[in-house]
Amino acid sequence: MNFNKQILDITKGSRAMAMALGDDHISSYHFLLAVERHENSCATIFHSNNLSFNALYEALKKDIPTDLGNYYLTKELENTYLCSAYYAWVYRSRDIGIEHFILAMLTNKKSLAGQYLSNQLITYQSFKIECEKNNVWHAKILFEKLGQNSLFVLLRIPKLMSRMIRRYYL
Repeated sequence: MNFNKQILDITKGSRAMAMALGDDHISSYHFLLAVERHENSCATIFHSNNLSFNALYEALKKDIPTDLGNYYLTKELENTYLCSAYYAWVYRSRDIGIEHFILAMLTNKKSLAGQYLSNQLITYQSFKIECEKNNVWHAKILFEKLGQNSLFVLLRIPKLMSRMIRRYYL
C-alpha cells in the first residue's frame, strides 16, 4: 500500500512548516498545519466546521528559526504513519490518504494533534461522517471497531494488524 500524492506533498509541507516555526523535528502539529494549508478534503472538513489553526501556529512559533538540514519525525508521527495503513485497509482504499492519517491521529490518545482536534470537538465519529459525505467508504466493520476502541489502540492492536497486513498482503 502506498501513500497518495497528497500525503507526500503534505509531508514536504510539514517539513517546511517545522523550518518556518524554528523546530528541529516534524511532529503531528506540523502535519496538521500543512493539511490545512493544502487543498484537500480534510481541509474542507476543517473549514466547514469553522476550525482555524492560527492559534496553534502562533503557539508553536519560535523566535529564532534553525535550519539543521535533517529533520526527523517524532515517534508519535511515525506511529501515526504506520497506523494510517490500517485505516486505509479498513476502508478498502488502494492508497493511504490524508483521511486515514487524520483517523489514525484521532484514535491515538497520545497524538498531540489528535488531542488538539478533540479539544476542537472533532472526534473520530464526526470526522468519519464528514468523510463519508465526500467519499464512498465501505468499512470492514469489525476492524473499524477495533481501531476505535481506545484499549485496543493502547495495546497497539491496529499497529500490529497493520504490520501483519503489510507483511502478508502487500
